[in-house]
Amino acid sequence: MRIAALLLFLALPLSAKEIASIVPLGQVTLPHLFNYDNTPVGGLSGLSYDAKTDTFVAISDDRSKKAPARYYVLKAEMDQGRLKKVELVAHHTLTVKGRAYGDGKIDAEGIALAGKRLFISSEGDAARGLPPFVGEYAASGELKRYLPLPGAFVPKGHFGIRNNLAFESLTASPDGHTLYTATESALVQDGPEATSRNTSGVRILSYNLKTGKAGAQYRYDIDKAPEGVFAMNGLADMEALDNQGHLLALERSFSVPDGFDIRLYQVSTQGATDISALTSQQGHQVVPVKKTLLASFTALGVPLDNAEGLALGPKLKDGSQLLLMVADDNFSDLQQSWFWAFALRFKP
Repeated sequence: MRIAALLLFLALPLSAKEIASIVPLGQVTLPHLFNYDNTPVGGLSGLSYDAKTDTFVAISDDRSKKAPARYYVLKAEMDQGRLKKVELVAHHTLTVKGRAYGDGKIDAEGIALAGKRLFISSEGDAARGLPPFVGEYAASGELKRYLPLPGAFVPKGHFGIRNNLAFESLTASPDGHTLYTATESALVQDGPEATSRNTSGVRILSYNLKTGKAGAQYRYDIDKAPEGVFAMNGLADMEALDNQGHLLALERSFSVPDGFDIRLYQVSTQGATDISALTSQQGHQVVPVKKTLLASFTALGVPLDNAEGLALGPKLKDGSQLLLMVADDNFSDLQQSWFWAFALRFKP
């Protein structure tokens, strides 16, 4: 009986990471369209942290129009517990069989490190019938393989991803075994986009990185869009907190005339319905993931802009953990490439 009890204990999942508090540690911006390694820096849309080199990788969503599609390596420097500067240290062009992606062939939005493995997600282009994808890349930027894409996401008529509302997010579990991406808004057949009157049921898609196969899918209900002449809301990025399906989610809304709003949620996939077998969610009883509001930028007194990426960084001197976030400036002189730093403290 004691052996059986011990085996049962060992089979239980590890306790989940729950965030107790979040504290802003300042923000910095990069110069608008400054030149780095013969590329204009902008469109930064996703982040991931490399603990071995104490650097972050950041993806640019340039569709090979201003320069070949690429990702950057950068360092975040702290000084007396505040974010002092963000410095680029390398850049890598994304290539397929040694050639850079052609104009409009990729819309890279998410980036994730799973141990030594690098993954990048593209939103595709629904207007042109180009499906989204998740690819595994060498550190040099050379494509190794595309991960399989479930049919529900393939755009075709009134079906699949919405244009520019697909795989915006990407993150890997700490053990490197599971990869998560998600649509920014609901698939066409799953329901409407978020409006001031309704939420939108996006799909979180997981991959088993041991087998390379697509795994469970979950419904995530993004908030209603704010009121306005024009208004939208979407799931911009996620960060895995542990190996048991607990995530940090970034929702970013925009409206005219009020501008941006940014909210962070703690998310649990435990108990949610696996909808991978459903071509459409409509007409089915689906239990979505659980989401709990952690903080809003407005409440924290943090400057607002087009936040699109986040990554957990190193432990800080006080025992908390750095959270770095980035804004996509859309290569526009009306926006900025913000980097925000926060200290996350987890419950014991």
